[in-house]
Amino acid sequence: MNGIPNDKLYDLWRFTLEAYDYSTDFAVLLPRHQWLICDAYLAPGNIEYETGTQIKRQVQYAEGVAHWHRPAASRTRSSGRFLTEFTAPWVGIYGEMTMIAAELRRNLGKARLKNLRTSRSIAADLGILKEIEQRMWMLPDSDEDDLHPRGFPYYLKPMTSAQLTTHTSAGTSPVGYEGQNPTGFDDCGGIDASSSTYSRWRNLCGSWTNTSAAITETDMIRLGQMWRRMHWRAPKKASDLDSPAFSKLRIATDEAIVDAYSRFVRQQNDDLGVDGGRFYGAGLNEAGEPTFKGLPLTWVEDLDNTSADTTELTTKGYHPWYWLHLGVFKPIFERGMFFTEDTPPRDWEQPDVFTTFRDCAFQNFCENRQQAGGVMSYPYA
Repeated sequence: MNGIPNDKLYDLWRFTLEAYDYSTDFAVLLPRHQWLICDAYLAPGNIEYETGTQIKRQVQYAEGVAHWHRPAASRTRSSGRFLTEFTAPWVGIYGEMTMIAAELRRNLGKARLKNLRTSRSIAADLGILKEIEQRMWMLPDSDEDDLHPRGFPYYLKPMTSAQLTTHTSAGTSPVGYEGQNPTGFDDCGGIDASSSTYSRWRNLCGSWTNTSAAITETDMIRLGQMWRRMHWRAPKKASDLDSPAFSKLRIATDEAIVDAYSRFVRQQNDDLGVDGGRFYGAGLNEAGEPTFKGLPLTWVEDLDNTSADTTELTTKGYHPWYWLHLGVFKPIFERGMFFTEDTPPRDWEQPDVFTTFRDCAFQNFCENRQQAGGVMSYPYA
């Protein structure tokens, strides 16, 4: 008898998982152009770990009241209750690696078995990361949705048509902390941002001058207004972008805005004979890519307005420009559930099939909507 029983193959697969070194010697064709979330947001130094039935934080929504007084004057007192709690549920996602006993028998040998393991592992991880990347630019399905994470549009709500109309009638600039509850939701993390009591639990938002994605000088002024309100600083040189002060600041937008912004910078140079765009903080880096205040614009394909879905365009904004402070947004993982991998369980109905699961449980959490960044877009009508 010289056959290899399934239980021996099972042990071979299991021990290969335990001793695996994750190095690869073949090319991987990726499904996306950019991995803003997975490259920067899920960086080791930005991840937090917690336990509990859900994630909880407290936020102070107002300050106490101070009073001018004269000696011996009567004094008033208040309750001093200015804290409220916001919460978020855990959401889970898994990928799987399946190996058939016949594949193991036909690929015995360290090198071939390692390549099999590498391929299946990369496929499982890419499946998870692709889903996380896509959902980070989407809303959950409802307030009760504990299946999907709360993407950036949940915390950074674009300006509405009604708000733009109000500004137009009043002749004021549509840039301010007016992002209330996310579209279709009664609150944001359990806090009703439409209430005047919690008016500070709102994000910064603004509106372009038109719907065509053409950048005007007025648009540049509004971007400058948002910049001042965020209190961000500009890097002095490109190498500063890797320093802690700037590594978590990101500008994410669609391709139409990237092209229109680049066109604006080039046109300013042609018209003025100098680098006119720099007066607004606009420019191009050495590679010819557009920058604002020294921060590069990142094209995020999930923001391209390729869908006629009114809800999607309203949720993300029409031609959106997102400022993201990834030090305020936190990928919080349940402790012990960051790409956790188990040994392949045996299935008595299919004893020659070994499946290993990669599990994650996390939530995209925003600690402060005022400091999280902002979004410039045109309200979809």
